[in-house]
Amino acid sequence: METELKLRFTNKEGYDRLLSRKRLSSMVSRTMMAIYYDTPDRRLHREQISYRVRKEGDRYIATIKAKGGAKDGIHQRLEWNIVQPDAVPDPSRFLTHEVFSTDSTQTLKKILTVMGNGPFEERCRTQFIRRTSNITSPEAVIELCVDDGFLSAGGKTEEIWELELELCSGSEEYLKKLGEFFCKEYDLVPENQSKYARCLALLGE
Repeated sequence: METELKLRFTNKEGYDRLLSRKRLSSMVSRTMMAIYYDTPDRRLHREQISYRVRKEGDRYIATIKAKGGAKDGIHQRLEWNIVQPDAVPDPSRFLTHEVFSTDSTQTLKKILTVMGNGPFEERCRTQFIRRTSNITSPEAVIELCVDDGFLSAGGKTEEIWELELELCSGSEEYLKKLGEFFCKEYDLVPENQSKYARCLALLGE
């Protein structure tokens, strides 16, 4: 199960201060462009499943997430990823491609049965620059991601200015303490809504 802490900048000054840190000067930048899909009868939304295909640099990554929640910015959900050759939404590829996940393959197969063969239609999209760096300590290994861009749905747009701290291994308590530090130093607040949930809010859902 993926565990990550999502934090939202309350002003651009905090964002600029964070990126000016010398320790983060070697962050790797990538352009991310994602489209989220659902069936015409909104089957995935009803079952609390999200499905996206995202272009990350020159790669296409398809992701299925399910069954989880968020509290105080800590998000925990089941997650499965595959690398695919194009942007076509086709969940059956999760049965034929190498799946990257620590979660159950059997659970994935059940979710794929619920998703069915579509058709799948676009619900919303996101586009942002992601800057990443790793934080390694005796307590945990954490991937730090700074996102700057926008999400769009139903002809409406919303800016993205956020920090994600993904727990790769180690202590969740350390993740929380690190989040408290960033909130205090860089004008951040916990964000309990995912990018997809905020897209749905633009649609009035």
